[in-house]
Amino acid sequence: MRDHEHPTPALLLRFLRSEVDLAEKRAVVRHLLAGCPECLAVTRPVWQLAEQLATKWRPEVIEGARQEVRAAAGELKSIRYRLLGVHAGIPPSPHEASLEDLEGDPDVEMEIRTVIANGIRNCLDPLIADLLAAAEYQPERVEDPGEGEA
Repeated sequence: MRDHEHPTPALLLRFLRSEVDLAEKRAVVRHLLAGCPECLAVTRPVWQLAEQLATKWRPEVIEGARQEVRAAAGELKSIRYRLLGVHAGIPPSPHEASLEDLEGDPDVEMEIRTVIANGIRNCLDPLIADLLAAAEYQPERVEDPGEGEA
């Protein structure tokens, strides 16, 4: 297809089905962006139908994702409490209690307690907070300039 030619109906149909190669896609998009009224008249109803279908299923998909994210955050909270229990069950070792001996290799108790404390503080807590914030996220609605016109 040359720049000044209309895409054939078959090419437009393949384009709408995402069955075109990159060169064909670019040519059709360029043609549509140029504002060809005949081709826009063919493609506009398809875009509008796709948009209507997307808004019909979108709320259910989003709500399902929100529920899954909340459930995952709940499971991570359980893991967090489990790890806190392990941390609390390991008494500080003499190595950990001695500020003078911090240069040597840590003992097992100190290593486990440190990894748990840092993992909770640096990974789990921020992840849980971010997941819960994402599950509740509501973007500000941007008004379509044409919406208020009648």
